[in-house]
Amino acid sequence: ERINPTGKKALQAELREGSLDMVIEMAESQEELGASVLDVNMGMNGIDEKEMMLKVVNELSLTSNLPVSIDS
Repeated sequence: ERINPTGKKALQAELREGSLDMVIEMAESQEELGASVLDVNMGMNGIDEKEMMLKVVNELSLTSNLPVSIDS
């Protein structure tokens, strides 16, 4: 569950700004390290979690070949 803003202030700040750069970097890193699934959680204060999850899943579908597990 690396794609999760809990306890990751830099990721939280990026998500609040609408940037998905760190999410993409995390996904690429996990794929390179042999992950078979990307576990994604967007639970944090200050954003519309549902909207952000939709954006992240859409972006990952374009940038990664791995399936996505939605952790809500």
